[in-house]
Amino acid sequence: MVEPVLRYRIKLLAFVVTMLGGLLIYIVINISSTLSKDIKLIHNRRALIWFIVPISTQIIIKFPFAFGKINLKVVDQGWIEVVGAQGLFRLLSIIRKKIQK
Repeated sequence: MVEPVLRYRIKLLAFVVTMLGGLLIYIVINISSTLSKDIKLIHNRRALIWFIVPISTQIIIKFPFAFGKINLKVVDQGWIEVVGAQGLFRLLSIIRKKIQK
């Protein structure tokens, strides 16, 4: 069985595209940092690479966290007694007393 072999041009193309991308980013960072030294967000663009994962996942985890917050309020802060079995028992007792009057 023969393994596939990439041609030299394709291997070189990946290297060239990577180098050109790095050069482009270097130029953009230097131009933007010389134009606006007082804006911290643009000036510290080199540090923003470390926050790509939290920024890209905040949208995805927003709704599970909101659901968890509501669940915490209901279960952990005593609302389970109101909407759970004790609350149902209390509601049925009140209804039974009203019916018996």
